[in-house]
Amino acid sequence: MKIINKHIEGLINSFIKPEKKDRYKSTFLKKNGMIKIIGNLYHMNDFNERYFVQISPQNQNYKDIYDILVNNGADNYCFILSDNKSLNEKEDKLLDALEKTVGTGSVAIISCIPGLLVYYEGEDKNERYYLKK
Repeated sequence: MKIINKHIEGLINSFIKPEKKDRYKSTFLKKNGMIKIIGNLYHMNDFNERYFVQISPQNQNYKDIYDILVNNGADNYCFILSDNKSLNEKEDKLLDALEKTVGTGSVAIISCIPGLLVYYEGEDKNERYYLKK
């Protein structure tokens, strides 16, 4: 559970809008809190927009996204939050995680470096961003 806490705390502390951080922290501690957190992140309304970097349409495939994240400091392993239950709250190799999420229609937040680098895959094919602090 420690790795989960590190990534979730980094996500909340670094990338959630300041006025919503306390609500996210208290939700995380509740039973089924992760389900509520994932549900809130479907359309990025609670993210701090100043950290968004949209991935250009020609680079919206898992291999290019992997290269972008590695060029921004991502390690080989990551932590995944997703509405896909087989991926949710799992640690995986970054390339494998991207292959399993990009273009699938599932929402995914892939924490590459806790509190510093996150990839976001939204429901829409144009909702592919990374957030960097």
